[in-house]
Formats: sequence, structure tokens, C-alpha cells
Amino acid sequence: MLPVKTLIKRIRRVVHDTDAITYDDDEILAVINQGVRSIRRIIADNKPEMLAGEVIDGKLEAGKRSIELPYRPMLFIYVRAGSELVSSEEVYSSDKIYHNYNLIYHNKTPICTQKIVEKYRTRRVQEANISQIYGDMDREGEPQVYYVTGDRTVNFYPVPRQDTWYEILAVEDMEDLTMDDNTPLLNEYDDLIVEFANVRLSVENEYDVSADSQIMSTIQAQVMRLLHIPPTGITVQGYWGANLEQYGKPSRRMW
Repeated sequence: MLPVKTLIKRIRRVVHDTDAITYDDDEILAVINQGVRSIRRIIADNKPEMLAGEVIDGKLEAGKRSIELPYRPMLFIYVRAGSELVSSEEVYSSDKIYHNYNLIYHNKTPICTQKIVEKYRTRRVQEANISQIYGDMDREGEPQVYYVTGDRTVNFYPVPRQDTWYEILAVEDMEDLTMDDNTPLLNEYDDLIVEFANVRLSVENEYDVSADSQIMSTIQAQVMRLLHIPPTGITVQGYWGANLEQYGKPSRRMW
């Protein structure tokens, strides 16, 4: 999570432009934003939870279908909803007396408070396009799917017929970095952004264009390694095939 200004200095050293003759800061900043978005997309495709914000949860009142998120989501990791009561527990406190607690008296003197804490079970609901919903949009029931309208509004269908708890975990859409920001990724990813910028700026100067696709493949491989995702294994079956038990088990090899 380096300061953008520090990252620009590193890129200038790599592209031999420490005197800022060839590239201005805005041009390099635009390439940095491209690099961050490219790496974020790779992470989002493989381990989106690394980009996730805090869980957004709450209670949706009966008859209401929509939740306005506090940010624009790039993608949803999960959306859960449900109103099944799992447990109900009596909680007592002698330290604090809240207005919404039941007072417990002894000889007409309040000695502690009592409150019922209820826990509800939510279940995952699937995303749907609004064009896939053929029923009455005002139909009430237990939410089965959700659909998104606008850039940050989550809607449930059917419309909850009773108060319903929900949990949403999403990846926030990226806003372009400015000169006063820090990069949003770990330092190891900042090194990849320097590589990305080196090739992209060189391509703009009409150097080896084929290097662009090569560096993107290299960056993707390095991001996957940082995510601790091994290369995909390929299983090769032996000469005798899989249907000849009399010859013993067929040999297999993994790369």
C-alpha cells in the first residue's frame, strides 16, 4: 500500500524518465489505475473475499423489498435473507439499565434488566435478472432471489411478508486513485503494477507490442501465486485405458 507519488517515482526509474521529460504524472497515474483494476479483476475472479468490505446486515421490514447499499458493488460474494428463529436467550445486566429492557425489581427497587436476544437464520438467495421474474412483482412470501436496480439497490423477490434479516457481502467498485492516495493493494502487488506500467508506457512509445500480452500473462501468473492458487492440474491416463482392471490400475501423472 504505497503512496501513489512513491510508486510514480519507482516507475520513472524503470522507464528511465526520472527528469519527467517523456511522461507527465497524470499519464503515469492513468496507467497505475489501469494496472490496479487489472489486478483487482484477477483477484475478484479467484479470491473475491480478499477485496470484500464489511458485511452489510440488518432487518428489512415486512412489505419492503429494497436495500440501498452504502457503496456501488463491483460484485456480490453472497446475499443472504431469512427470518427463521434459531434461538432466544434471556440476557441480564446489572451494570446498565436501558430503556428498552424489562426492569427486574426486588423490594420495589430495580436491581437489573432483562432483554430477550433472538438469533435468526439466514440462507443464501440467488441473483436473478428482473426479466427472469414472470410473476407479480408485488407478490409476498419468503425471498427466493434478489435483483439489482441502479448501481447500488438490492431488491428481494418475493417481497418479504414479515420482518426479514439480511446479510450482504460485496466488493466495492474501485474509484480512480489520485496523487494523494495510497494504492489499495499489498506491496507485493505494487511491484506488479510497476511491471505493468513499464510495458504499457513502452507500448505507447511504439516498442515491442507483443510484450504487452506477455507481461499480462506473467502478472496473472504472479497474482495467482500470491493468492496461493496452484496451477491447474492435468491428469493423463495410461496406455491401457481405465476399463482393464485385469492389467492393474492405469498409470496417471499430474503436472
